[in-house]
Amino acid sequence: SSVDVGETHGMRIDVTSVNGEHASIVQAHESFRRCVGQSCAEFALDLLEVPNPGVELPERRYKGAEARKRIVPRLTGTPGTL
Repeated sequence: SSVDVGETHGMRIDVTSVNGEHASIVQAHESFRRCVGQSCAEFALDLLEVPNPGVELPERRYKGAEARKRIVPRLTGTPGTL
């Protein structure tokens, strides 16, 4: 008989602005594969909903507060997110 012990993966991101303000976000998920797949899907959906010509990197696309308000709830609200 085999025992499935499961998996949990987490990531913490810390940023500091040029004026010294700090922010952190932590996301943990029960399945790395589902988390990566869902994150890619949310990014693609956001590109379709708010198009911008050219190539966009996530760190550039979500540089502004309004853009982050749009994507962070979607990423942290996916099933399996802890």
